[in-house]
Amino acid sequence: MPELVTAYLQYHSHGLGDGSPPQQLSDKAPLPVPRLRLSNVQLIDMFTQQQHTLNPMPDHQYPNEVLVSHGYLGMCTYIPQCCHLNLCPCFFRQAHRTCPQYSIQSFCQTLCHMHQVPYHAYLTKQLSVAYDVYLEILHCVDNQLKKAMGWDTPNWWLLNACPACCYKLKNEPSLDFEWLVSIDSNNFYGITPCLDTRHPRSDYWIDPDGVNNFQHEVNLKPMSTYPSNSHDDWEDEPSDPYLPKPINCVDQWCNAGPEYWKHMFSVFCESGIFIAVCWHHFILLACDMIKSSEL
Repeated sequence: MPELVTAYLQYHSHGLGDGSPPQQLSDKAPLPVPRLRLSNVQLIDMFTQQQHTLNPMPDHQYPNEVLVSHGYLGMCTYIPQCCHLNLCPCFFRQAHRTCPQYSIQSFCQTLCHMHQVPYHAYLTKQLSVAYDVYLEILHCVDNQLKKAMGWDTPNWWLLNACPACCYKLKNEPSLDFEWLVSIDSNNFYGITPCLDTRHPRSDYWIDPDGVNNFQHEVNLKPMSTYPSNSHDDWEDEPSDPYLPKPINCVDQWCNAGPEYWKHMFSVFCESGIFIAVCWHHFILLACDMIKSSEL
């Protein structure tokens, strides 16, 4: 992976920026590894596909390193004969961020329609492999950037996410409350239990093991029975007998009642997301609600 990251940065350093391969810098020096020369490789773009020969650089060691240095991602590990321009995974990444329902299979079918070729299931698998490599390269580049900028310290995001809350000027007067943070959750989605070995890589996302470290430090609050007969204290309560009686919304809100969660936990493992947000709308921390209701 370090070789692919170096080749990716080299491509963006010498590339033309329009998706076309960079100039052949290897023509200035003899090729010490002629076996890395890739002949008649099928190069797939968003709208075109062609066969081309790619020459390696003198320091290249792997065939996929040659592809990445030209702006392409191979679909197999050893001898790639078909590859995608990294503009394709880049486009899918942005499309999936704006529309999470847009799957890798749908994107593969879109490419098949654009190139007028029949769709096969193995094409989705190949594209998925290239996309995973692309995400791993971006993650490594992001780690290098954070290390160079000094952003890799523990809890860096929490301590620096919001400039207005975290940064202070010289001789700035102190405030009664340095941070105004709101924490809330919502049961807007449910996920059934599944075997997933992936872990979050974000600095603000807390994994379940990190949340479970505090499971014995919070006093359990007894769950109230709905509906309740208690009302909040009123000031200047109207005495007009013709006015309707006040209605307590808590007594009417059965969606968060114990019977609802009893049925939900029997089906879903995750019920929602719990977040902490500053008053400037920056997410400070987030975690999944696993076998838990709204707090």
